[in-house]
Amino acid sequence: MEQRTDERVSIGIVGLEIDGLCSTGRVHDISAVGARIEDTPLKPVMGASVRITFVLSLDRPGFEVLGQVVRFTETGGFAIAFSAVDPRLRTVLIELAERARQLPDFPS
Repeated sequence: MEQRTDERVSIGIVGLEIDGLCSTGRVHDISAVGARIEDTPLKPVMGASVRITFVLSLDRPGFEVLGQVVRFTETGGFAIAFSAVDPRLRTVLIELAERARQLPDFPS
């Protein structure tokens, strides 16, 4: 059963921190409420807290979003639901998704 309420897009590579371990991953299906993470060596447990760092440009600091693992994918990734997204950050996530829609597609 589909539970998504916001349009989702893929945006690329982000920094990840789970249980004190750091790595990168590729973000797919991002919306203002959550995202799917693939291509990371990190293997969280259900409900684990995840910190995602987005870097929009090299001349500006990135921003962080906290979330929790809500499901796993058949390809070894996982989906997270963002936690208590500040309305200003929600606006940034929506703008980020809009920018991603304008970029050339990359493999899922």
